[in-house]
Amino acid sequence: MDLDELFRAVVTPVLDQMLRPGELDEVSVTPAPTGSWPGSEGTLLRVVAVGEALHFWVPTPGVAAESPTELRARLASDLQDFIAESRFGWAELRGYREQP
Repeated sequence: MDLDELFRAVVTPVLDQMLRPGELDEVSVTPAPTGSWPGSEGTLLRVVAVGEALHFWVPTPGVAAESPTELRARLASDLQDFIAESRFGWAELRGYREQP
């Protein structure tokens, strides 16, 4: 999965549903160094919302393959916890629903 597909199929749908207008400050990606340990290849996604950062690991396909649906579910779960523990969304339980 390349970065365009990651954003189109995974990141954008989840962030659009779970974050309110004006909350998203920044989204960035950093390729991880390769060869550090088995399974360490991938991309680190950083989402900054209202000044607070969430880091999300996306493994390189073939290392620990996840479908876009599985990645969306994992990102939504991590983002839900992040929002509920943040200053801007303290104790809110925001959900994500798969679109047909």
